[in-house]
Amino acid sequence: MALVGLNNKRFVVNEEIVNVSDTRMNVIRTFNADDIKAEEKNVLKNFAKEANVAGFRKGHVPENVIRAKFQNSINSEVESSLVRTTLDSFFNTHPTLNVLEISDVKKEKKDESFVCTVTVDYIPDFELPDYTNISIPPINVSVETEEIQAEKRNILRQHAKYDIVNGPAEKGDFVKLTYIGRFEDGTLVADNHDIPAIYGTQKNTWEEAGNTDVLGVKAVVDGVIGV
Repeated sequence: MALVGLNNKRFVVNEEIVNVSDTRMNVIRTFNADDIKAEEKNVLKNFAKEANVAGFRKGHVPENVIRAKFQNSINSEVESSLVRTTLDSFFNTHPTLNVLEISDVKKEKKDESFVCTVTVDYIPDFELPDYTNISIPPINVSVETEEIQAEKRNILRQHAKYDIVNGPAEKGDFVKLTYIGRFEDGTLVADNHDIPAIYGTQKNTWEEAGNTDVLGVKAVVDGVIGV
């Protein structure tokens, strides 16, 4: 199979490979009219074997009837088959390429030809430096008792069962509420985009009464106690 080089492109018969970056390439394969007709013929054979059409025995439906009844499905299957051919050809000619994923597939009809463009993301070949003698100094991590207790409370909240209660909210209760933040002159905090949204208007939000462990407006979480 002849290869022809041109700058950053390689041509393999009717297959063009364009290096988009060091980790991405586009595989562009063009199918001419004869290629398309040959694939359509194969697809028609498969449809003729499996098609159930009233008035005809299975496997004996005329081609013109098959086309009339299943043309859209036939066209779709032909395109899918040409895409598979593009991928099979590419992987056969690049057996050692470390492919991460096929990130995009584009199909385009041009006159009597069909162009399939497949975007391939891959890991390029590289050499590892000498890492065997690299040492990492130990890191001393000190965790305070309060941090442990706070994390335990967070875990318990995630698995807790919540019951509806009647009466004033106590510290630790969760309250569903709406609050509106205003400046002293009555203007809305939400209209000032330089201030975090949490101080503006919040609708149907859940707040833990008296909570000090997570981000919240102190006047709100303290204010709901006793409500």
